[in-house]
Amino acid sequence: MTGIAYSGEFDRFRTYRTNDSGPNHDGFLTSYARVFVDHIADPYMKREPLRFPVGSMIVRERLNKASDESAQMLSVMIKRERGFSPITNDWEFALVETATQKVTRGRSTASCVECHAKMRSNDLLFKTYLP
Repeated sequence: MTGIAYSGEFDRFRTYRTNDSGPNHDGFLTSYARVFVDHIADPYMKREPLRFPVGSMIVRERLNKASDESAQMLSVMIKRERGFSPITNDWEFALVETATQKVTRGRSTASCVECHAKMRSNDLLFKTYLP
């Protein structure tokens, strides 16, 4: 997908939140998550307003319970070049089902954009996991 296969390679990323419950992306169920941010995005995480450079990657692992070691699903945001997708502030969204490695991606993945559009002032990023 991006040169980083899902196999625990996120140890090179900064973890912003570990095993903390909150509404999942659908807003209906509670899940647990770990959020990983690459070295490009990390310096921008606490700036106001948030604006990320091209190449930034943010990955959210969805866990069923706090004690889970492996993720059920990955939600991935990758910042692409200007003009890639104005509706998504040039973010590419992807979902990875870890059991099957099935990847759903797109410039305007409807369910992702619908929710993240509420955070346009923060470059479409929710900050609920920041300390």
